[in-house]
Amino acid sequence: MPTVLALHAATADVPLLTGGTIARLTAEGRRVVIVTLTGEAPTAIAQQLGAARAETLGYELALEAESKVPAVEATERIRELLADEEIDLILSYDKIGVVHEPTHVRVHEIGNALAEQLGAPTVEAALTKELINKGAGVAKTLRKTVSFSEEQLAQFVSKSDLAYDIPAKKAFDTKWDAMKAAGGGADRFSQLLARGMQFPKLVVGSLFQHEYFAAGQGQAPEWFTSLAK
Repeated sequence: MPTVLALHAATADVPLLTGGTIARLTAEGRRVVIVTLTGEAPTAIAQQLGAARAETLGYELALEAESKVPAVEATERIRELLADEEIDLILSYDKIGVVHEPTHVRVHEIGNALAEQLGAPTVEAALTKELINKGAGVAKTLRKTVSFSEEQLAQFVSKSDLAYDIPAKKAFDTKWDAMKAAGGGADRFSQLLARGMQFPKLVVGSLFQHEYFAAGQGQAPEWFTSLAK
């Protein structure tokens, strides 16, 4: 059975960036192992999405200039956690790391290191320029705070420049339930997600019915690429 490592910075990122994709993969019989770098293990979210395992390295998510996740140490710890797994694909993050937030950038770095060490290809979850602009427009209309500056907004990649567009519409109810579960955490990203979940489900659904990935290292397997439009 093909096994996918879904590597994430924090619990809230799991359903937000890859929830629909994980749900579709598990529905098709793929084994998914979720590993977060910070916080507690996302056990409830893994259960919602059908993932086989949920692990965390338990580092602190500190929104500072430098991540508190040591790259080499974290990479080795993940390899130890996955010693009994044969990883066929790694879901990582694109290089902007939600506009250079240090722990999200660390996911990109660790994903690349694991790809080389395990011989597994990567695909890199990304938020698109269109999604961010649409979300910012909705927030302004509802007189909500926009989380990104104009300079940051300009750094997001257009969906036409990303390799894989994974429709999450059929799995959106599952993604929605997982997003609600993730919004109960104490870290900043969970709290931001919780505020976003105050919008009507129809509004949230219009923003997150697709998940996008950049091509990473190696060749993604056909059972993943076939999910794309």
